[in-house]
Amino acid sequence: MTIKRIKTRICLDSNLFNNSLDYLGYFYNKVWSTGTITGFSQPQSICYIPTVDKIAVANSTANTIKYVNSAGTVTNTIAVGTYPYSICYIPTVDKVAVVNTDTSNVMLINSAGVKTNTITVGDYPKYVCYIPTVDKIAVVTASNNVMLINSTGTVTNTITVGTNPQSVCYIPTVDKIAVANSNSNNVMLINSTGTVTNTITVGAYPVSICYIPTVDKIAVVNQDGTNNVRLVNTAGTVTNTITVGGYPQYVCYIPTVDKIAVSSPSSTNIFLINSTGVLTTAITIGVYPRFMCYIPTTDELAISNSSSTNTVITMKVI
Repeated sequence: MTIKRIKTRICLDSNLFNNSLDYLGYFYNKVWSTGTITGFSQPQSICYIPTVDKIAVANSTANTIKYVNSAGTVTNTIAVGTYPYSICYIPTVDKVAVVNTDTSNVMLINSAGVKTNTITVGDYPKYVCYIPTVDKIAVVTASNNVMLINSTGTVTNTITVGTNPQSVCYIPTVDKIAVANSNSNNVMLINSTGTVTNTITVGAYPVSICYIPTVDKIAVVNQDGTNNVRLVNTAGTVTNTITVGGYPQYVCYIPTVDKIAVSSPSSTNIFLINSTGVLTTAITIGVYPRFMCYIPTTDELAISNSSSTNTVITMKVI
């Protein structure tokens, strides 16, 4: 892998990206330093592993997980099941949970890159998140349910949810998970014991959610033709509806600027929205942005691009 350093102050332009790890310097207030890491095959979900200061990337069509250090070097390539799609970190056992969609299982891999468990789950699992209060992961499947699995790999609960559930995230203030049911046009809140407590109507086809701690709300991305992001409080009230670009997909919280980042593959943009619901910035990065993950040690956003570029971009909001 080559490294190119550019110190000149320049505008962000898609033509600057190439097959190397590029640091594009710093820009005035809407400023990012950006790196492009190559060598992936349809990268999907990304998560951060704090004990080794690396990100794990689901390399879906190669059926592997890649660990990448903060310098942008791939340190481990781990064979997993067919079409790994979503991943999350389990801090109590220092492992990554990998959802293998086409083999209908979840694999646990430690921070050294060793597989320790393979857990059979429902049909076509897609998304996963960690629930710290019960030390379990929640796995969303195409069987219209959510499975809770403890850190030793045992399925403890199977919860029926809405139609075609998509993303899932944890809300610490109420100790619940939020599940986006895309074909039911709602979000369900489920407590840590597995009981559905709220069903919240949102826009059509909610596909991604994340928690915003400073305002105690969740952000819900809707692919409903109006291209909206909705902020919803823990009581289940929609407080803000923000219009973004075409085909928004995934959302991630950036704590250092108190904003959410929303990816829009069709417009090749990342949209930044502050916690009060104001769209502040649209960043054209010239690729096909999808999943995102915040890296605290470098204060960067890692973005997977599962188009022909097959890259992971790192971007820092200054």
